[in-house]
Amino acid sequence: GHMSYQTKILPSYLVAEIANQIRANLAKGGVVWAKNFFFTHTVTGLRHNTQHTMDPQEALVSLEEFLSSVNLSLDATECGQWWIDVGLEVSPEEQMCLQWRTSSHSHLVQEILGISNEDANCITTLGGSKYSRDVASLLMAVSGCRIEPGSQAMGEYQAAYFQLYTTDKAITCNPEGGYHGKAITTALAMGPRQPPPFIEGLLKLFTSAMDRNASNARVEVRVPLHHATDVLTRLDLNVLRNSLLTFRRSDWWNFKVLRVEAINRVLIQQRSGPSSLRVKPDALHLTAACVWLLNGLHARP
Repeated sequence: GHMSYQTKILPSYLVAEIANQIRANLAKGGVVWAKNFFFTHTVTGLRHNTQHTMDPQEALVSLEEFLSSVNLSLDATECGQWWIDVGLEVSPEEQMCLQWRTSSHSHLVQEILGISNEDANCITTLGGSKYSRDVASLLMAVSGCRIEPGSQAMGEYQAAYFQLYTTDKAITCNPEGGYHGKAITTALAMGPRQPPPFIEGLLKLFTSAMDRNASNARVEVRVPLHHATDVLTRLDLNVLRNSLLTFRRSDWWNFKVLRVEAINRVLIQQRSGPSSLRVKPDALHLTAACVWLLNGLHARP
């Protein structure tokens, strides 16, 4: 099965008894398949709600503040099974752009989760269903990742999820659309107006970012609540440093600008040619490649 997201508004005085009442009604109705069902509770939209240094005691104080902000207590969380996303953010002293090395994924997973080199290599190998790379700007040696370690590689913190990413994607984030980032469609790339507004906007965005947007690197780990104050607090900082690449802000964003402009010129030239040529296989392949390359500059292709 899978989650079904619907909104049901309940008055507060009914919340405490809602589970027992639903169970009683299902049992009375003879609904066998719903026997022993359980509820899941998700608290979202609270990233950066609390911040602290890599110190377990500070982590505990921040955890208590976080739970209080969502009307929970440590005692309440002793019932059921609770997981929490804990993050670590690395920022340069100067206004630079940090990116993760693809070759560092296994080393970081080994260090952060406390697992063996063999297990770390296993869960960071392409082809597995639980490991995805988020290539940055189509540079295969530069990428974040998303990993579900599984029971064999969850490590001492029993991690259920692991993620490496950078903050530069925030300026092209598109959480409400069909893509995670801003995206151009093939229809727009073949439309009568070239360059389309999408490309013009992207060029302005990246050009502006050269003066305004640095990029920090983040690690996020989903662990059982009782590990929240331990995970990411005892790391070899040399492993972390060696896992990062540093780019001048102007270089990183200009790299994107040049590629957007190159793709833009291809689409303009295609538009200026005879329409009969645009629908030939080679021309369609070129257009599709331009769309893929353009979208892959700021989102996982």
